[in-house]
Amino acid sequence: MTFIKKIIKYLLRHFRITKGYLLLIPHLFIKNNSTILIILGMHRSGTSCITRMFNLSGVSLGTDLFPPAEDNSEGYWEDARFVRINNKILKNSNGSWYNPPKNLKVSFKNKLDIMSFIYNRGNNIIGLKDPRMLLTWKAWKPYLKNYKIVGVFRHPSSVAKSLSNLKNIDISRKKRYGIIDENYGNELWNHYNENLLSISKKEQVTFINFDNDNSFENKLKKVLTKLNLNYNSDCLKFYKPSNRSSDSSNEIMDKKNKDIYKELLENENSLLAWTK
Repeated sequence: MTFIKKIIKYLLRHFRITKGYLLLIPHLFIKNNSTILIILGMHRSGTSCITRMFNLSGVSLGTDLFPPAEDNSEGYWEDARFVRINNKILKNSNGSWYNPPKNLKVSFKNKLDIMSFIYNRGNNIIGLKDPRMLLTWKAWKPYLKNYKIVGVFRHPSSVAKSLSNLKNIDISRKKRYGIIDENYGNELWNHYNENLLSISKKEQVTFINFDNDNSFENKLKKVLTKLNLNYNSDCLKFYKPSNRSSDSSNEIMDKKNKDIYKELLENENSLLAWTK
């Protein structure tokens, strides 16, 4: 009897996840017609801002969003469960967002969580944003059907400076790394954006340069047209240049980062995206 009570207690405590697993069953036989907009980009690169702009033009982000915090007062616009799944995958792989794993290890439960999350989204146009997905992409890819990708990037010095200014730092990172300095921030920028370019070699990606706010409107319109959504001009009001406290135009000293940034800029200016 005690064992049964424990099972019931566990199922009740994890009701939402259990419900998601059960709802997977009909989706094994019924085609899911949802379209997913995936926003990929390194932390502190403007992905939150761009995601919110899409949201204001009709892309649904769900209701379980992380609340704003000191380091992101305008909001993260990330689905909390989506982030938790990515964190679990990274933990299984002996890594984290600030310590990218060498090899990705995806457990059976991770796969169930991914399927449950994707197949039980009710809206036609769904937006998913979490920088960690640049590290966990291979885990999600087999379960993605109808999707579009936007890649957001920013100057490496700006990202590294922003990371070094983070105040809301978890205890585990303090113990292992201390505050992320700009050198390590540049290494992380390298890893994430190298992954972004690697994904773009196999996928159609529309790149948005967060350093070029003059291009936001055209890029947003381009993507929204492909999603059959109407552009809401008021969405640009969400962008506040005054929030760009870590902007930097320093010369990129690391050759590899310089090459990556150059390729990102070339992709951002390319007319080939979405045309295949």
